[in-house]
Amino acid sequence: MDGELVVMVDRSASLWESRETVLDPTEIIVEELADAAFYASRGGRVVTLGLFDGTSARSSSVSWVLGPSDIAESLVERDREEFATCLREEYLPTALAIGALSEGSDVVGALADGEGYFSSGGGEGLRRLVVVTDGRSNSGCADLNTKVEAWADAGDIGRRVVEDCRASGEWPADDLDGVEVTLRLRSNSQDGNGRQGEAWLADLWGEVCAASATKGCEVTAFRGVEGTGEFTDPPEQQEDPVVVLPVWSEPCRVQELNGDLLFPHDSATAHSEAIPLLDSLAEHNRECTDERVTVTGHTDSQGDEAYNERLSLKRAEYVADRLREHGFTNVSALGAGESEPVCPGDYDDNDDVDDPCPASNRRVVISFSDEGV
Repeated sequence: MDGELVVMVDRSASLWESRETVLDPTEIIVEELADAAFYASRGGRVVTLGLFDGTSARSSSVSWVLGPSDIAESLVERDREEFATCLREEYLPTALAIGALSEGSDVVGALADGEGYFSSGGGEGLRRLVVVTDGRSNSGCADLNTKVEAWADAGDIGRRVVEDCRASGEWPADDLDGVEVTLRLRSNSQDGNGRQGEAWLADLWGEVCAASATKGCEVTAFRGVEGTGEFTDPPEQQEDPVVVLPVWSEPCRVQELNGDLLFPHDSATAHSEAIPLLDSLAEHNRECTDERVTVTGHTDSQGDEAYNERLSLKRAEYVADRLREHGFTNVSALGAGESEPVCPGDYDDNDDVDDPCPASNRRVVISFSDEGV
């Protein structure tokens, strides 16, 4: 084969279910199918789609053998449409009906399993492995719940995952030699740590991927879970254990809190859960109580600009007051409102306040500086 594409899709409940909808990975897979390098393979091509969860058993899979390609744009689009229809109407509904065979998600197991679908001998043709997951591995040698503490460097944890998986024999047998690897990390339906936790996961899996003998390794940025009306009323999924990510970055560095963890929507009255969370924030940064601390509140773009500025300031003042109670002596509060979005155009495509884009804009940022102390 001149081109082999293997796509492994995480079927754990945390990824497939998002509020009232179910993940539809069709477009992700079709994007890879129509990728110029794969589509331009002049000989035969094969696409294998596998599903994985937390079990050590080999995943269920289906393969499509494609003839020599023609890179004419009209034919590329035709193949995309036919492939997408097959996925949405036949394979994915069947996979949903079966559901996960085991609770949890084993991402390193998916890399090893995916490697096994390539033809033996390799050759000069393109070999690409794509893993679609939320990255919250909670099974096998890469069970993050056995490795992550309140603060842990992503690179250190990644190297520990590699070491443990090699020692246990769960690492890919051929070390992914000659395979291009892409990890397509997705936001999930579990309450999380916002951009900070997602960035930590991306760094961790980048470290894991780079430790193999791949021809190339890419970890894509998080994007929100997509839903589709094609998949409604899904069967009850296996329970997916929550993966607890590091809440904080390194002490006395910039800390960021998802606003929804602290406050109800459109409110500066904190959740009851905010108090222990801010107690933890203060304790984590105990060594810098005398540094200059700036607390900046941010909102999404819904509502009036002046109102959002006032709301963000009230939220920042609440957090600043909690830090002062813990002995931080030089704390100021700022309200940036909607002026500094991390996800611009947060309501351009919909008005859902729970969408990952506006949710990421609602945040409180705590920065530390020893200047002027």
